[in-house]
Amino acid sequence: MNMIKGWELSTGEKLYKKPARRTVRGYEATQITRIRPKNSIKDMGASISIMEFKECRSYKLIQKQDSLNYLKDTSISSTVWDVQSSEKVKRSVVLTYKANKHPETGESQILKIKTWYVQGKKNTYLISFATTEEQIWAKELPEMEKIALSLKEM
Repeated sequence: MNMIKGWELSTGEKLYKKPARRTVRGYEATQITRIRPKNSIKDMGASISIMEFKECRSYKLIQKQDSLNYLKDTSISSTVWDVQSSEKVKRSVVLTYKANKHPETGESQILKIKTWYVQGKKNTYLISFATTEEQIWAKELPEMEKIALSLKEM
């Protein structure tokens, strides 16, 4: 899947030549991930992943468990939920994590993740965009939202 021109396959997809498949919360799940190429050593990069929960006809089951997990996660500094933004995108959440030091550069970084909960006819999809770079967040977030709104059943 060529979601975004120039973004690369995840390490696992490069290695195994197929998306990750496993059981998550009792559903067969398939996940594809793309990584934004880094422009410099200081560029922390970004990623987008799409996880399909086969035969999950209620995004609320997944969203409820996620929200409980977010409450337990002490590394999250804020959780902001949005209401339904379209027929398909039922909910979205922006997670902001507490600052930590980058292992290679030692610079302080704050991870932000936006996740969209998309309900298809047969399956539920989670689309997650993550980065520690504010410039990348501002530049790429509109493109990620387009992907969430245009997702077709896989």
